[in-house]
Amino acid sequence: MWGLGKLAPKAHELGLIDEPMRVQLHHLGDLRKVSAHFKPPLEPNSVASRALRQVVNDRDIENEDEFDALLRTDALMAIKITTELLHGDEGFARVRYWG
Repeated sequence: MWGLGKLAPKAHELGLIDEPMRVQLHHLGDLRKVSAHFKPPLEPNSVASRALRQVVNDRDIENEDEFDALLRTDALMAIKITTELLHGDEGFARVRYWG
């Protein structure tokens, strides 16, 4: 019951993460909801919908190319956020929560 949508605001409230990290986690949570919770393919934040919007805006891009690019971009964003959380001053490294 404690997905990113609940964890990020609570961690921010407790001073475990800063505002930019809260925003990043919120964005990541919105992107992963459509796949992790099996939403329809044309849900507004789904990769298919986002790729289709990009292809409509830029006729030089092929749909499959944009789909793959979005998947790579989303994965890289998740890796960067995770790395920042693990190696930065976020979380328990920032606040001596237990002591």
